[in-house]
Amino acid sequence: MMKLVLQLPYSGVEREVAVEKVPFAIGSAPTSDLVIATLAPEHMAIERKGESYFLQVKHPGIKVNDKPLMGEVLLFEGDKIVFLGGRLLVKEIPVALEEGSQATQFLPMEELPYFKVLSGPVMGAVYELKDTGTLGRGEDTDYRLDDPYISRKHLQIHIINDKVEVEDIGGKNPVLVNGKPLLARTRLASGDELAIGKTRLLFVDPAEKPESEIFAARGGKKVPIAVWAALGAVGVILIGIGIFLFFQQRAQTYTNAISGGKSAFSSAQFVTETEGKVREYRRAEESFKKALTIKKSDPEATEWLARSQKYLQGWTSVARAETLVTQGNLSEALAMLEAVMAEPEFRDEKYVSYLSDDIMRNMFILDAYNDAKNLYLAGRDKEALSVLSLALARAPDHPQLLALEQTIKTAKRETPEQRREKITAITQKSQTTSGSVPTYTELGVKKPDIKMSEPSIDIGKTTGLGTGASGLGKPSVDLSSQLPTVEKLNLESSGSKIPGAGEPTISLDSKLDKVGDLKKAYEEEHNVDKAYRIAQQILNDDPKNTKAKFYARLCELERKARAYEEKGDKEKALEYWKQLLNLDPGNKWAKEGIKRNS
Repeated sequence: MMKLVLQLPYSGVEREVAVEKVPFAIGSAPTSDLVIATLAPEHMAIERKGESYFLQVKHPGIKVNDKPLMGEVLLFEGDKIVFLGGRLLVKEIPVALEEGSQATQFLPMEELPYFKVLSGPVMGAVYELKDTGTLGRGEDTDYRLDDPYISRKHLQIHIINDKVEVEDIGGKNPVLVNGKPLLARTRLASGDELAIGKTRLLFVDPAEKPESEIFAARGGKKVPIAVWAALGAVGVILIGIGIFLFFQQRAQTYTNAISGGKSAFSSAQFVTETEGKVREYRRAEESFKKALTIKKSDPEATEWLARSQKYLQGWTSVARAETLVTQGNLSEALAMLEAVMAEPEFRDEKYVSYLSDDIMRNMFILDAYNDAKNLYLAGRDKEALSVLSLALARAPDHPQLLALEQTIKTAKRETPEQRREKITAITQKSQTTSGSVPTYTELGVKKPDIKMSEPSIDIGKTTGLGTGASGLGKPSVDLSSQLPTVEKLNLESSGSKIPGAGEPTISLDSKLDKVGDLKKAYEEEHNVDKAYRIAQQILNDDPKNTKAKFYARLCELERKARAYEEKGDKEKALEYWKQLLNLDPGNKWAKEGIKRNS
């Protein structure tokens, strides 16, 4: 298998690309095997002939080993393919080279003879004389001159031994060579002038005498009087040239803005940190806005600007959610991520999905902990243990949860005041005791030990983003004190307070009945469809119900995993089983699904 290395120097991105099939298309088209936004839709392709690999370039702007290339070239290991915004390095070609082989060599560029139009309808045009052919105004001619005074096929051009000969083939108006009628086939010398219709042509053969020498030699001749008559128009021409250059410069600025925007947009796809993505999409937005100041309502710039702004808005919201997590505002962070994932562009964004699941799981644990604590304070120990088991199933080794469980199990005839004192003792103990802190083995995010001055709960035993697929993004802010895998959560600021001091006790009866039905449907009966219906019914009455959201998410992921498994797509099924296990680390159905599809 041939291997390339894609490098985007501006963003510091470098990744290996495997050429698993040929032809291997490279361009900006969505169907390309390697999509690069700064290239044409079908810019180039890698093909194989026998045991050798070739690069086929279809559009300009490509250099191979610092040499411009159009057409086909044989590739060797170490070759460098440069394009706008980056380069490709040929890392490995799995074919042994013949003895004496070496890196790609280029033939020196040969300058062809050509006609330059000195005056006429297409003044300034250049016609390279590559092959023998006809010249005229007809569509089927090899060299077409758009001059109504020229016949459809007026002049025959012969190229023999790198020399050019011309022959009048019956045009209505005569052909003049250096002011004399062309009566027979004549070989041209570099510097000869041809008059045909209303067009004057200068023949240049760079190998014989380049254009610069031709005009230098003419500079010493006496200028005809007719030329002086034309000088009066020079001022007008110069003004026209100035206007032309002005618009030409604006056109170039527009092109640069579009290219820069596409380059930034492409770089953002490879950047892994949220802050980096926001930076690149903002740069793309600014470039496309600049293009629209030059070409207002331009369809291409308008479309790219809308796409850039869509991604910029989404990743800005993700960055804001990361900040909210560090501030302990999990509910608002989750709502913001749910809004992002509702957009089509972010439905398959793994990092956002895993971050949302981590927040949801830890809100679920906190909610169950607080409900169990309130039930214990109300003297309803059996119900308290049932609710607390939901949290312990997701964080079985957490010391604060274990302490509350032990307190409830050993409770006898205690007064409300005694129960409040025990809860206070658990809270105070949590200031100096915490669970183990896992690291992001796949994301490489270091998680330092952060000390909290307020009472807190450590959910360190829950599973974080490290269990997900490799290659996910990284947060741009330090989430180590909160999420992913929440290390420290301040229970006393999370909305649950000990009843007393004039505060009413919250009734949990209705809430617990529904959650009990939900738990039974999923964990005991394992009826995913029934559990999902119950969760949706709860959310219809209470859209912020954390436990219903959690179970609804479990059902959604399991439905997707089983659907792909039934279709025979093990890779996709495995992806959703792993995501389910990340959300619910002890989920036995997720573990079985992973085992079946691995």
